[in-house]
Amino acid sequence: MSAPMMNRKCVLSLFISSLRQLQEVSLSKPYLNTTRLRLPPNIYIRNSLENPFIKHFKTTASNNLNIKYKFSKPVKRDPLETVQLFDGSDKLICKLTLGDAQKKAKKENMKLLDIGRNPDGVLSFKYLSGKDLYQEGMKLRKTKKSSKEKEMKVVDILWKIEDHDLNRKLDNAVESLKKGHPVKFNIKGKVRLAEEATHKLLLNELKKKVKNKIETLAFIDEASSEGATFRLVARPIEEVSSEEVSPVGVSPEEVSPEEVSPKDGK
Repeated sequence: MSAPMMNRKCVLSLFISSLRQLQEVSLSKPYLNTTRLRLPPNIYIRNSLENPFIKHFKTTASNNLNIKYKFSKPVKRDPLETVQLFDGSDKLICKLTLGDAQKKAKKENMKLLDIGRNPDGVLSFKYLSGKDLYQEGMKLRKTKKSSKEKEMKVVDILWKIEDHDLNRKLDNAVESLKKGHPVKFNIKGKVRLAEEATHKLLLNELKKKVKNKIETLAFIDEASSEGATFRLVARPIEEVSSEEVSPVGVSPEEVSPEEVSPKDGK
């Protein structure tokens, strides 16, 4: 028998023994990930994309062992518990048991959206179609996105910065302002030259370049300087104007008919 054939048989036998060990461990501990195959020392296998046999083994081993991966346990609720169903406009539809609500939703091809319990402790659901459920999710995403505080970006500018580096940093700052992020600029001079007129002139020139680049996009506040460092804080104009103009505590019923724009020429 040739040497290559003996090597192949040796590797195959080692592989089969490892597979049996893996099967025994997986049956005793089904939560283990079966795709991590441990081979004996000095035995290596190529990437699964290069070796179709290994790829086939990885995809079918867990199915053969009937292993189920549990990411989170669903909340168990009493099917006899009384719940409330609301439509998309938060109008009460009916009260019934949870089991009947699930049967009703399945029969009418509708969805139950859990909105928590009311002050009396009654479990409540919105009774929505698939389209309405998608729109409800989009509204929730927009609300979370708008309520999330914008992270302040920090831009450090050294006194000896080259023009192309300065332009690159200012372009990045402009992009951040357009996305609604406030930006803080730290214009750092050299401490030993802080009192020299030429050095102050250089820092003022850098400050002027920064202001000229962003003055149409942001309100600029000059923060207190420390030593040879000047600080500028830029806030997007849209963010500031929305904080100043947005009405607070106005309900839809308080809007007069004249303030509602006509639709479709009516």
